[in-house]
Amino acid sequence: MDEISSQGNVTAAISANYGLNKDANLFEEIYHNFAGSRSVTFTVKVPVLDWGENRRQVESAEASLQQYELTYENDKQQIEKETIEIVNRINFARARVEALSKSVAVAQKSYDISIQRFRAGTITSSDLQQMQLRLTDAKTSSLNALIDYELALADLKRKTLHDFEE
Repeated sequence: MDEISSQGNVTAAISANYGLNKDANLFEEIYHNFAGSRSVTFTVKVPVLDWGENRRQVESAEASLQQYELTYENDKQQIEKETIEIVNRINFARARVEALSKSVAVAQKSYDISIQRFRAGTITSSDLQQMQLRLTDAKTSSLNALIDYELALADLKRKTLHDFEE
């Protein structure tokens, strides 16, 4: 913004040349008469009337800067929101893994009891099969919960570039 606003100010430039700055048509003449190739140039730029162009350029630069700041804040809030969502997903998945692991333990005990009852002849093979299906469903649900937990951890690690397990 300072650079753009300074374009409306008076500016001056000095440049000096000495040496091989000739425009000779023949290559041999470039190295003759070095004294003739010295020059000093002084340039002054005085803006007389710009019809408000500089002011519009400054306003445009201010608007661009404000847009970049708003985009930065929006991106920052979006990252914070995504991180919080992932952490909540991890906590939910952890609680689900713990609950389903208890469910697997209960289903395993029920299945073991059902095997004993089947051997004793008090239940049928279809009852034993139902208990086995319940155990299989409990283990599958527990594994799915564990997979969700690991995926959420990997997602957090990928988005934050930090290993939270260590």
